[in-house]
Amino acid sequence: MDRVLSSTRLKTYSISVLLLSAVLLCSACSSQRPRERYGRQESLGSGPSTSFVPAIAAGPLYAPWDLWAADLSTQGNFKQADQLLASGQLEAAARAYRDFVEQDPSERIREDALVRRTTTLLKLGKAAQVMREVSDFQKARGRAGSDLSPEQALIIGFSYVHLGNIEQALAWFSLAYRQTGGGGSALPKVAERYGEQLVQRTPENEFEAAANKWQGDALVGMLFSRERARRKIGGRPLYADDAKWFSAATYQGNTNLAFADPAPADSAAYRRPEVGSLPSAIHGAAVVGVLLPLTGQYA
Repeated sequence: MDRVLSSTRLKTYSISVLLLSAVLLCSACSSQRPRERYGRQESLGSGPSTSFVPAIAAGPLYAPWDLWAADLSTQGNFKQADQLLASGQLEAAARAYRDFVEQDPSERIREDALVRRTTTLLKLGKAAQVMREVSDFQKARGRAGSDLSPEQALIIGFSYVHLGNIEQALAWFSLAYRQTGGGGSALPKVAERYGEQLVQRTPENEFEAAANKWQGDALVGMLFSRERARRKIGGRPLYADDAKWFSAATYQGNTNLAFADPAPADSAAYRRPEVGSLPSAIHGAAVVGVLLPLTGQYA
């Protein structure tokens, strides 16, 4: 009898110990903080996972037209404004660059600040404002509207990409390309790459007419010749989704986006006339001065 009682007590004690251990273990689990892995917090609960916020940003995204004089940043001239830009505060950065444009005693600093400001405005989708400010800057110095640096010419070209005027964009890319001699830096490569993507949009029924009008241009004529060869082996017009470059949200993410994405011929994007064709009034490189946009409403 005593032996049975001892056995029962032992079992009861063992069960109590196990229950106490289980309670302590559950308590520890419930108070455990989410662990960090690869710079982000992960929920360990059994419910749906929460959204992740990177602990360290992957860095700012750069637009194709971001070609600056880096020494002015490293010397500290634009340090605060550049930091605002890098953190995604585009409006604040644009205002900071404007102060340099309007107040700095150095003409070189003013011109470089204008490049930085207009690149930032373009990321905000303010292409028309870019045109006006560049025009005002030129007029204040008694310069022709087309007498711009290669960097600024490239920015004007992308401004016209945003406005959907492909002929003007090509004209400005061509000017930037020719100003640099077609080599020696990243800028002519950018002008060539994105000029090519504009040429690739040309619909089949407009292609030869457009190619003939640009045949004398050092850059665009070459791009049409290259595109003609591509189409002879089965290439089709391509659509490039460039709207993302002109949205502030693009520069607050962590993954850069490809510029060109082919779209089916029957898609709505492919048929968009504002980006899919060259205007009928195109005159080509022979009269590129007429095409430059700082004449009409931006003169």
